[in-house]
Amino acid sequence: MPLIEVNNVKKYYGDVRGVENLSFEVEEGEIYGFLGPNGAGKTTTVKVLVRIIRDYTGDVRVFGKDLKEWGKDYYNKIGVSFEFPALYSRLTALENLEFFASFYGKHLDPMEVLKMVGLR
Repeated sequence: MPLIEVNNVKKYYGDVRGVENLSFEVEEGEIYGFLGPNGAGKTTTVKVLVRIIRDYTGDVRVFGKDLKEWGKDYYNKIGVSFEFPALYSRLTALENLEFFASFYGKHLDPMEVLKMVGLR
């Protein structure tokens, strides 16, 4: 059974295609990277896989389970590395910590984290 199965995924931003007819599988032990020019769908694909984008069509299964059925426990099973940390520059430090903490079921209080690094 593949660890990741993506079948006929489509995501549009209005009239602009993010991805269309995207299908691939990743087996245990395989390492994949996405290469391509701007607008090829790399970021859209990753955002679907980490559940930032949820309004796509098609089927995505991770660890044999439909991606849309996963809860917060999903983030305890995968690693997430975001492309551009500055992407969240419009958020305060506290808002950034709250956002990333929301991915996990059990976490530190964001205010305690800020206190630990002298930014409270």
